[in-house]
Amino acid sequence: MELSEKIKHLRKERGVTQKELAERAGLNSKLISKYETGRLNPKLENITKIAEALDISTDYFFESGGVPDSERISDLKLYRKFRMIECMDEKSRRLAEDIIDTLIEKKQMRDRLNRLKT
Repeated sequence: MELSEKIKHLRKERGVTQKELAERAGLNSKLISKYETGRLNPKLENITKIAEALDISTDYFFESGGVPDSERISDLKLYRKFRMIECMDEKSRRLAEDIIDTLIEKKQMRDRLNRLKT
């Protein structure tokens, strides 16, 4: 089931209209309609708002048919931090991305050095 179908299915299962879901999530009902028809993919921040409004974990939206397991974040604490970064202004997001890139490069270098030692 695609993300758009999951949003619509869960909303209907909960007996909630698009307007009610939009109000609960703090979004526009036209946006909910676009998400449900697949005309627009929601930002992660909005997926979180919809999940909270429907009282379900965001994992529901990312199970098979959504984001592949290999691309999911399994560490909830880390996931929440990435969500916070997503809400930052562009300059702060770029800085966070640069810091993360540097940490990844550092780990890759260590791994290469360790392979050379063995």
